[in-house]
Amino acid sequence: MAQTDRVLTVRISENGSTVVPSEVLEAAGLHAGDDVSVRAARSGCVEIRSSAPLIHRWAGSMPAGAYPPGYLDDLRNEWER
Repeated sequence: MAQTDRVLTVRISENGSTVVPSEVLEAAGLHAGDDVSVRAARSGCVEIRSSAPLIHRWAGSMPAGAYPPGYLDDLRNEWER
């Protein structure tokens, strides 16, 4: 996920909607159709965050070979069933 330091100006419409520039969405790792949470962080500041469960954001992010062969199977076998 790349960050952008470029500040972009957008306008809030009469009905309270705005468009988040695609450059900002891309830098934040967000995509069209993603669910987001929105809150007033402080006066003059609105925070938009992905509301996807963390497992969806991180699943598959470890490179192949991150664990030695059989390591995860051994861990799973330690669990009580």
